[in-house]
Amino acid sequence: MTNVTPIPILVGERIQQLDMLMHIQEFSSMVAVVTGDAGMGKTALVESAASQLSIHHQVISFSAAEIQSEVDVVEFISQQLGIVDSWSAIEQSLIDIHAQSESVNVLIDDAHLLAYELLSMLCTRAIQEDGWHLVLAGDDTLFKKLTHIQQDLHHTNLIHHLDLAAIAEEEAVDLAAEYFKRDGHESVPLSRQKLTQLWQVSNGAPGALIDLIKSEQQQGKVAEAKFPFGHVAAICLIAVALTFSYLYQDDSSEQIDMIDSIIASQAKVDNSLVVNKPIVAIEKIRQVKVPVIEQTVSIVPVIELEKVVENTKAINSEAVNKSKAPQKKSHPLLSAPSDGFGLQLLGVRSKSSAMSVLNDFKGALGDDKLSVYETSYKGQPWFVVVYGPISDKVAANQKANGLAKRLNNQPWVRPMAKIQEDIRKIQP
Repeated sequence: MTNVTPIPILVGERIQQLDMLMHIQEFSSMVAVVTGDAGMGKTALVESAASQLSIHHQVISFSAAEIQSEVDVVEFISQQLGIVDSWSAIEQSLIDIHAQSESVNVLIDDAHLLAYELLSMLCTRAIQEDGWHLVLAGDDTLFKKLTHIQQDLHHTNLIHHLDLAAIAEEEAVDLAAEYFKRDGHESVPLSRQKLTQLWQVSNGAPGALIDLIKSEQQQGKVAEAKFPFGHVAAICLIAVALTFSYLYQDDSSEQIDMIDSIIASQAKVDNSLVVNKPIVAIEKIRQVKVPVIEQTVSIVPVIELEKVVENTKAINSEAVNKSKAPQKKSHPLLSAPSDGFGLQLLGVRSKSSAMSVLNDFKGALGDDKLSVYETSYKGQPWFVVVYGPISDKVAANQKANGLAKRLNNQPWVRPMAKIQEDIRKIQP
């Protein structure tokens, strides 16, 4: 699958659309259809979904730009499943996987390039009881094909359509911030005016916007300032101090006071020099013999700066201690027997989406065994809705089968030890 960016970047509404896509894959047999103009982020959305689904499910993803004939599609899927190349073998493999309370997710980018008959076969297997979950991404012609397939299959609720529109200006600012953050920049080396111009030129297409930002970088218009201006300022002020030492040789006290004043001013103007050990530079002044005056420059500023260093360390230490958040309460599932089981109903990266799903099922399942826990995936927060604990696997499978029709998807039976391992990624 071709990348829009090395790592997909989703912002604003795209994050909500990803959560919706994940929800459909977990709880529905509907075919998710993602459409939009070129550069709108279809590939980024599909890749992000594939990454998240692959945590707990078997995922098969490819681009129809590379694999589009029926023979090639069957061969590729069969290879991923580790079976012989045939539709019948694929169907039997899906049945076997479903019997193990697992599922297969197939995600196809550029799916509008697939023949109508092949798309129909893929959708047919998606709506079967033991079928796969299917995500198709492509241009507007894809949606038209799927609409006709829905009619041919006499299925009134086959498609869930996600049509990606242009991102707003504020979302473009967030996208740029995330892009430069991943590129190692602490801040965006672009003015708001420039970002607005690039957003307008891109017509709000995330892929086009990132390409424009890259172009700015390549042309040297976007470069993070790395020149040590603080050190240059220190050197300049030291030079000024030495100059005055020669110009005012007739008044030693006035000379020393002036040098002390300049050094003290520098300490106020550029506090960062304290962190970068300016004392070494100041020691240079102390060692310079001033004409007429037989003593070295006053060391009072040095002592004062050393005090500033100690005060800064104390302030930073206090700030760190104050910033420490109180420890979270232990999740109730951590005290559950580790040899039990739980049913995973949903996994998303938005806590609000997870809580919304939990609230939807409180009435049907009760809130005594429903909970949300936070874990981590690729360094990012991940929120899971789980039902449990359940004492043994037989009871867990029975409960999962009983919920399957109500949820329109088979819940995932997981050992409680694995769930507790996930929770401890955040709560040791």
